[in-house]
Amino acid sequence: MRIHRQNGLPEPPAGRTDDTTEAPARRLRWRSRRRRDRVNAPQVPGSEVGGDQTARDQTARERTARERAARERAARERAARERAAREQAARDQALREQTLREQTLREQTASGETRAAAMQLAIALLTAGLDSPELEAWAADELTPIDVDGLGDFMAGLHVISVLLLNELHEVTGEPSAAILQRLAILAERQRGTPFAD
Repeated sequence: MRIHRQNGLPEPPAGRTDDTTEAPARRLRWRSRRRRDRVNAPQVPGSEVGGDQTARDQTARERTARERAARERAARERAARERAAREQAARDQALREQTLREQTLREQTASGETRAAAMQLAIALLTAGLDSPELEAWAADELTPIDVDGLGDFMAGLHVISVLLLNELHEVTGEPSAAILQRLAILAERQRGTPFAD
């Protein structure tokens, strides 16, 4: 019988039936279906009870750690990009300021030279007018610039000379500048020959 063979019991003699009411000589036991060649086989991680949950927990922890490391790396890279952008903006601003200072210095130098030349031209025309009307006419034809920029510089020079002369008259006579300008306007109208209405 198979039970006898499995449990290692001797076979009953032929012709005799196995009477289960008699007390067995030995108690039958359940054997696991493990093969003998795998008695010491190592268990696969997570194969024990609850091991699958442990593996999932460990995988979740590893994934969380990887995500945290990726976020930290992204934050460091973003901070480095922002720092580089700030440094580049500061360099650009310094370069713009330096360029502006150099341009302002060049303009001031050129403006000073232009102003001096325009004032000299205005003084030359005024001096020629003091000498004779013919010299004044010649100087006006010869010295007055033809181009727009030159004419603008000349007018600016005349303005500067006029302001300087007005200040000198104010210091000498003590009259206010407005009164001096009014008297000059009256004189200019009389010289043109048009009657000035009082």
